[in-house]
Amino acid sequence: MKDPNSIEQLWLNCLQESIEGSLGVSCQVRTAAAPASFAEALWWEEKFSLAPSAFLWAGAGKETWSHLGHLALQAAGVHDGDDATRRETYLEVVRQALACLAERISLRCGRPVTCERGREAQPGSGVEVMTLAVTAGNHPELTLHAALDPSLLEATTTIDTPGEEARSADVPAVIETAQPGGGGVYDLLLDVELPICISFGQAILQLKEVLKLTSGSIVELNRGVSEPVEVIVNNCVVARGDVVVVDGNYGVRIREIVSRQERLRTLD
Repeated sequence: MKDPNSIEQLWLNCLQESIEGSLGVSCQVRTAAAPASFAEALWWEEKFSLAPSAFLWAGAGKETWSHLGHLALQAAGVHDGDDATRRETYLEVVRQALACLAERISLRCGRPVTCERGREAQPGSGVEVMTLAVTAGNHPELTLHAALDPSLLEATTTIDTPGEEARSADVPAVIETAQPGGGGVYDLLLDVELPICISFGQAILQLKEVLKLTSGSIVELNRGVSEPVEVIVNNCVVARGDVVVVDGNYGVRIREIVSRQERLRTLD
């Protein structure tokens, strides 16, 4: 049985949570026997700010990424996505899991750890590849792959996991500062109303083009139909998600909560 605090187990947990959130069904991710070959897999490489070579690779064959992308689109109310849309949807599930992993590592080491550079790339030479079996709801078992650079493993194994006593000592201090006297100002802030907007995209037009707009004109935005929309609070992007229809009204299914660093960048 894997150490529940190991980086491998943290990745399995984050991947499971991301798939469950995207598909809306219970999911189980576990290690499995390695297949004969995974050379044709779609690989996503992510670098973490923890160390110079702290890389993690997530891979999946076409059958897996296509099926997971299809199920995630179905959960969002899209039933006719093509291969490109399924592929990008699957990669978004992986990127959400990687962002989750960065947050978990941050909690363990006591300093911010972020995903610095993501791209499609195969694992480096000499990196051991794990095979993962994914069971989502009543759907057939799917196979994923993961590879962790030794630098990432070394950096995370040298981190001391805080004990329960240390964690319990830290958390109340934050709560007491924000909530003096058991409530007070903090409770009043909870009733503050904030405007929430949904951004489908942006466009830059010349004045002469704006003057030509009439009823029925189409303005092309800078965001594809498969890309998530942005949830904006007080001119700050706080989340991203997919547009859904609920009882005849438009809504947004939240897929990603924007990190504090990115929220600050959107205010610039």
